[in-house]
Amino acid sequence: MSDELDQDKYVDEAVPMKKLPAGDPRGPTAVSPRAQATVPQDPLPFEDDKAAEPEPGGEPASSRLTRPVKIGLIVGASILALIASALVYVTVRFDAILRDSIRAQAKERGLDMKFEGVESTGILPWQSGEPRVTLSGVTLTSEEAPHVEISLDRVVVPLKGGFPSYEPDLVEVTGGSLTAPDLPSIIALERSARSGKASKTTAVLRDTEVRIARISEKAPFTVIGRASRIDVGDGRVDLEGVTLEVPVPFGDFTVGPIGAEIERTADFTWARFDSMKSARFGVSDDAMLGKLQADPVDSQGIGKELGLDLPPMKISGTVDAQLNGSEALSGTFDILLDGYVPPHPKELSGILHEKKTRLTGKMKAEGDALVFDDLVVTSGGLKLKGKGKLEWTGGGTLTLSLGGSVGCAQLATSVLSSRLGPLAGALGGSVANGHLSGTVGVKIDVATKLKDIKNLSVSPRVSINCGIGL
Repeated sequence: MSDELDQDKYVDEAVPMKKLPAGDPRGPTAVSPRAQATVPQDPLPFEDDKAAEPEPGGEPASSRLTRPVKIGLIVGASILALIASALVYVTVRFDAILRDSIRAQAKERGLDMKFEGVESTGILPWQSGEPRVTLSGVTLTSEEAPHVEISLDRVVVPLKGGFPSYEPDLVEVTGGSLTAPDLPSIIALERSARSGKASKTTAVLRDTEVRIARISEKAPFTVIGRASRIDVGDGRVDLEGVTLEVPVPFGDFTVGPIGAEIERTADFTWARFDSMKSARFGVSDDAMLGKLQADPVDSQGIGKELGLDLPPMKISGTVDAQLNGSEALSGTFDILLDGYVPPHPKELSGILHEKKTRLTGKMKAEGDALVFDDLVVTSGGLKLKGKGKLEWTGGGTLTLSLGGSVGCAQLATSVLSSRLGPLAGALGGSVANGHLSGTVGVKIDVATKLKDIKNLSVSPRVSINCGIGL
């Protein structure tokens, strides 16, 4: 190599030593230029156990950060700042966010919700308690039953799941009312709760009032129901502790409040009253048809609810009525009064030999009255036909106009039995049957207040058209 040291060259070109002058031995020493080139000109750093002293106005060398570390710290600080900002935003805006979330959950269930107050616990990760929301002053409108007004006093919604994806659990409602213009509107809400959009929610409602302004457009009967508990869920709507109250629109009395059980079938809603368990009243879901079925019912129970003093008997039968359309508030009835016969002279006791009376006919509401047509009253061997009217005003007045006929031989047998006893009646009847012909016409007019119906009296008018054959 060209840079290799040539030993001979160093020998031949040796620089003569220079004699130092006498003086301080610690003074500088002359060194040849070539030696100076091989000796470090700066002193070697001195290291000891003490940390390096910082330069004036500077930082310790150990605290100096490299560029990548600085960038990492800046990014981390930015992320923490964003998280902190988000937490501050959520905290400050939590009420509005919560309200919007509640409305969105209601919307998924086909409900438009408004509420006055909202409280929450355990929703945010740093909040204590079980996650739940409590609402007050709640109003709801269902997409599937838009005509029903729902007002709820207090709604507690326990939440299931985790933050931020909560779902409502069993909703608990205390106090409230449901107001509907007619029965079909309530049925639409019930169907929504059983199988519609609202069926996603399970709920318990306590102390709830249900008010139906009228059964149908043509049936102006208001129904006020109250339930101590309503369970909604699993495709069912079950009611407990129900009472019903029905003000009669064209009278001055009210049916109830009376305890009742509510039953739902495929297309009918039935009410079975506590004091008349063997009777039930039903209305079809479209409010076109109403039915009353009794099998049988004690008259004392009916009288108590209607405020009437009825004669003791068992009442059974059916009433079918149109509640809407061109034939609204008209229908038919077939009723058996077991243990009752109409008031009559004792001479007719042999004809009214069974203590049962059957009523059949047609009825139609006209103004403040219920009009009976094609009315047939059958008791024993007596059959009377005619018409009648039940006026609701003034406490209720019943008027009937009936007519019929009795065979002369049959009447004679009855008279003899009432005067001389059954044996004489039987002997006389056998004779009369062979010699008496014709009929005896009977007409009856009745006018009585409903409150006095137990003391109803009848004065028949008789027209005799009998003949004797020898």
